[in-house]
This record gives sequence, structure tokens and C-alpha cells, in this order.
Amino acid sequence: MKNIDRFYELMGRHLTGEISDAERNDLDAWVKADAENQKLFEELTGVWELTEDQASEFQPKAEAAWEKVEARLDDGEAAMPSEAKVRSLPSLIRRLGAVAAAAVLLFVAYNWFGQTGDASSPQPLAFSTKDGEKLELQLPDGSSIWLNENSHISYEEAFAERTVKLEGEAFFDVERMEDSPFEIISGNARTLVLGTSFNLRAYPDEEEVELTVESGQVKFGERQTKKPIFVPAGESAVLNKETKKAKKVRQKIANATSWKSAKISFDETTLSEVVQTLERYFDIDMEVLDKEALKCRMNGNFQSPVLGEILDILKISLAIEIEQKDGVFVISGKGC
Repeated sequence: MKNIDRFYELMGRHLTGEISDAERNDLDAWVKADAENQKLFEELTGVWELTEDQASEFQPKAEAAWEKVEARLDDGEAAMPSEAKVRSLPSLIRRLGAVAAAAVLLFVAYNWFGQTGDASSPQPLAFSTKDGEKLELQLPDGSSIWLNENSHISYEEAFAERTVKLEGEAFFDVERMEDSPFEIISGNARTLVLGTSFNLRAYPDEEEVELTVESGQVKFGERQTKKPIFVPAGESAVLNKETKKAKKVRQKIANATSWKSAKISFDETTLSEVVQTLERYFDIDMEVLDKEALKCRMNGNFQSPVLGEILDILKISLAIEIEQKDGVFVISGKGC
């Protein structure tokens, strides 16, 4: 982590409201540049907010407290997740004063010693996204994860077992390791690979977990099953949460990775699939009044898709009408 001392100082200025516009721009750029930077900033800010209301009542002895923390850091430095994170904390504490000192000390205690005080215990890492947010992560084994909006992923920092837990949607590009399978747990679903790329959709409020494989082969099924299915590149599969059974689908799920590529492609795609794609990509609700229209087929490629443009093309090419009523896009007419 480059220039970590400077960015600890900028975080301190941000917490105390003493940061300039230019410094804020530098800090914002640093936070957005790396998932670890963002995680560090959010956790420190969160602890600061917890202590902020107690400023008038709590006056910690920051210097004495830091000396104790620093001594433990010297004893257990080899077990820390990232030694770069602690290099300038003493100067930060001395600059910020009572409340900020309390925030930083609590942050140190939580992240490096754990709630049990055992510095050697593995510390899980967790990342989440909100509406409209996406996040790219680099794992210790060299694998990459792209996390879609409203998703959550966690794994042990040491990553010795190559296991992650996912709620939501993510695209995985897994580094191949013959003797160390890569496992994703999503509720009752289990995905196991050696080295491949694939999209996994596992939102808790949806009835199915969806898998679409881009390269390699993926083992997929219910966590307890002894007979998972094998899904090769170019194919998709779903796991029904109620029946706990996985099966391949006849056709690859259309535009499964459009959220990542910002590209939507329709190739003789039925209106039924078009509607599902648009609902997911633009987070909208659509209703088709005449079910015969669902059989109509659409062609087209859209880079950086714009909803209005796609709807206009739909109306012309399929001879249908589309109106927005009470927040729902209603499609009428038999079409085709």
C-alpha cells in the first residue's frame, strides 16, 4: 500500500473535518482505487461514528493506550493481516485527539486481535455492495471476483482452503490449482472448480441459484448431495432451493454477465427472455398482457444499453405497445 502514512493522515483529517477539497479528492481516489483501501476506510469511519456521541464524556489516555497496543504489535507482527496498515497509527492517534484516538484504538483491537484477544486466530474478510455498486476483488491465490450490486462475499484472509461464501451475484475467474479445489457456498448450493470462469447468481430472495460457465467445467449442486452435476463451458444450470435439485437448462441463460460487461445481446431471443434480461439489468418490472407475444423473437446488440432505446426498438421490431403504469412497463399486443 503506497504512501500509507499520508492516507492515514488524510483519513484523520476527514474524521475531524479538517480536510481540504484537494485532500478530499486525493482520499476519494485512493479509497476507490482498491477494495482493501475502501474496507479500511469504511471500518475506521464506522468505529469513529460509534465513539463520536461519547466525545464529551470519554477522555482516553491515547499515548498510554497506544504504548500497550504497540507492544502487542511488536510481539505478534508476523500474525497480522497487513503490516502496512499499522505503520503510521501512532502519529495518527497523536494528531487526532481523544475521540479519534478511541476510534483508531478500537479499530486496531477489532481487526488485529479479534474479539477474543487471540492474534493468531484467522480473521474473515467480508465485502458488500449496495444498489448500483459493483466491486472487483483479487484473492490471495490470484483468482478474481467481480461482485454485482446488493451482494455479499466473505472468506478467511489466509485463504488456505480456497472457500468463499456468496449471497448475491458474482463473476469468478479462478486460478487453477490441481491439488486445491475452489469452493463457493451460496445457501444450500455448492459450486466446486479447479480453474475456470463462470457467473453465479444466488440472491437469497430468489427461488433458484443460477450458474453460467464461460470456460472450463464446474461441479454444481446441493451442498449435501453426493451426485452433483457437471456444467461445461457455454452451458448453464439452476438449483431449485425448495426441491434442492440442480439441473442443466436447455439453453445458456441469456446475458448472464451483462451486468459485468455492460453489453446486452439478443440473437433470436424470445420476448420472454428479453423481458427477464431487461428487468434484471435495469432493475425494473415488466408485464406482458398477451402471452402469445412472449414467443416473438428479438435480435440486436447494445453496448452500454439505454432502456428507452431498447424499448423503442422492441415496439417497432415486434409490433407491440409499451406503456409505463404505476412504475411497471406494460407490454400489450400480440406482436411479431
